Amino acid sequence: MGNYKITVLEKNDFSGGRLSIINKDGYRFDQGPSLYLMPWVFEQAWLDLGLGKAEKDLDLLKCATNYRVYFEDDDSVKLSTDMSQVKQELERIEPGSFPNFLKWLSQSGNHYHISCARVLSRPLQSIFELVNLTDLLSLSKLHLHENLYNWTSKFFRNEKLIQMLTFQSMYMGMSPCDAPATYSLLAYSEFTEGIYYPKGGFHKVVEKLERFAKDNNVEFRYNSPVKQILKSGTKATGVLLETGEQIEADVILCNADLVYSYNALTDDAEMQAKLAKYEHTCSVIVFYWGLDIKLPNVDAHTIYLAGDYKQSFEDIFKGHTLPKIPSFYVHCPSKMDESAAPPNCEALMILVPVGHPNEFSDKEISELKRRARSFVLQRMSKNIGIDLAKHIVSETVNDPITWNQKFNLPFGSALGLAHGISQVTIFRPKMKDPKTDNLYFVGASTNPGTGVPIVMLGAKLASNMINDDLQGVKKEILAAAIFSFTFRMIRFIIFFSLGFFIFKWYHSLSMKSSQEL
Repeated sequence: MGNYKITVLEKNDFSGGRLSIINKDGYRFDQGPSLYLMPWVFEQAWLDLGLGKAEKDLDLLKCATNYRVYFEDDDSVKLSTDMSQVKQELERIEPGSFPNFLKWLSQSGNHYHISCARVLSRPLQSIFELVNLTDLLSLSKLHLHENLYNWTSKFFRNEKLIQMLTFQSMYMGMSPCDAPATYSLLAYSEFTEGIYYPKGGFHKVVEKLERFAKDNNVEFRYNSPVKQILKSGTKATGVLLETGEQIEADVILCNADLVYSYNALTDDAEMQAKLAKYEHTCSVIVFYWGLDIKLPNVDAHTIYLAGDYKQSFEDIFKGHTLPKIPSFYVHCPSKMDESAAPPNCEALMILVPVGHPNEFSDKEISELKRRARSFVLQRMSKNIGIDLAKHIVSETVNDPITWNQKFNLPFGSALGLAHGISQVTIFRPKMKDPKTDNLYFVGASTNPGTGVPIVMLGAKLASNMINDDLQGVKKEILAAAIFSFTFRMIRFIIFFSLGFFIFKWYHSLSMKSSQEL
């Protein structure tokens, strides 16, 4: 955007944060995100940067099957963008359900497109950006007053169909029994756009962006944890590193977790107290297993759902623990990309959602890991007919303590702040610190929210905001927003009043006609 000198400070010795790679014993694992969704977001980013087409640059591989979903009775469905296959699967489970699925898909499409246009494309720093006639008319189509599980239940009778269309809320670390129905947009994206995998791992996205940044003279400093954001009055002046080194800066863009940043890097007691009232997403226990065999009945993405579906979410989000019978997700990159494992071997990443603990206890976490490992091995071994434990030749585990220590995630909350109605849009922590003229935030815990494509959209919004502020157009933008808001409200009042008087006139005529009759 301009002749800016940029320095990136990274705590760890690797790039990408949660979107990073674990290479161990000849196996490659995606440490965190593994679902390349909403491909148009990446295409737009590549276009903005002049990098050509992301699909070609990243050597994207499309999953023929989005998922294989296993239910408690070991019945399974394959979900994909192929509507004929989807129809066959749905009709097998619940005859006559496909027309209702198309209605569900249509309304979920409204959730998706309205959210992309009205929420994900704006920084939402002020209510002036949100309260206008278009947004008010859109609200009814978003079904914000219903939770995802109950709303989906209106379309289907069979519990299996409801489960396979609602578990996606866990991408945002939320129970489908609490998440707004709007979040059906996640499943909609999968059915209509598909799921992809960059050859060489999801971290290829980070590598490409870092290479582009370095070619444009951006400096990257690894093993450089920040101790404090330095301020003077309403200005941030730079940062203090753990080593004692101070770096001056005109602008600070903080990509560390926002809650951690306010509590550990600033002395803003008011914001710290405010954030203490916010809800966090769940944590996860993740096993990274290198196997010395190839696996049957396991796709690139496989979901194993708990039988007592709703209770399992109660255990996670209300009991803050591991369910007795947990659901879990299995990513097998070697099914798509053989370079992820040695010949005739598999790389598995198994993600088990668990409630975030308020306090860490090594003993309690160890017991949760033991239970989770035992359950996963038992269920998968039964499902595929192989004693899986005998074939694990490499193992790494990330737990709530790991996520906290490695990535500064409070409570080990894997996806930052939760996304309930009271914690999204204008109610979410702002991308720009309200008390500091030149301190900005980007990432899962600020607008627009969590998930790789959503954070990418947030990065673009933050970049535009910083550039506008540096170019001195902030006041003009605010004035334009206030003027636009005022104009829209006046227009709304005029039309509402006109409609009200027409209604009264028509009503009086009707009453007069009734009396004459």
